[in-house]
Amino acid sequence: MKDFAGYLQADAYAGFDCIYASGKVQEVACWIHTRRYWHEASDSDPKRANVALGYIACLSQVESQLRATYPELNLQGEHDFDSIARARQQYAVPILNEFKAWLDAEVNSGRILPKSLIRSAFTYTLNQWKALNRYTEQGYLSYDNNAAERAVKYPAIGRKNYLFVGNVRAGKHAGYFYSLVNSAKLN
Repeated sequence: MKDFAGYLQADAYAGFDCIYASGKVQEVACWIHTRRYWHEASDSDPKRANVALGYIACLSQVESQLRATYPELNLQGEHDFDSIARARQQYAVPILNEFKAWLDAEVNSGRILPKSLIRSAFTYTLNQWKALNRYTEQGYLSYDNNAAERAVKYPAIGRKNYLFVGNVRAGKHAGYFYSLVNSAKLN
């Protein structure tokens, strides 16, 4: 990726930080990864976790409405990305601003235990805030990276199940098979 410039959507794995360091690649974070932190904290601090989950649900609802309002224009999956970006600015950004104000107020209140699950949710969300908001900049960016997560799920499971696939040739054929099947699924 040394010559790549643009947006890269991924989880917050620290190994990607060197890619973003040049400034040529802009990080786009995943709201579903963020949601997991809040969901995990919902047993120990249901009130605050549910407030955060409510904001995330509102953002998700905006995305669902945008998919319905701006469906694919053709078989290649092109969308009216300019209209999507404008709609995100109009509908998602005010929710994000309100959510950020709530996050800051809660953190500044001093009522969050330092080693709690809810603290982890606040920390993750605030550390990723700029990247979490970046999807609103362009209509072709995604709110989450679930499609990529689903695509890598089966090869990851296969690696474990077929650890001893037999030989290098069989491993290459397994790779071809996964590529063919996943390409067929996408098309």
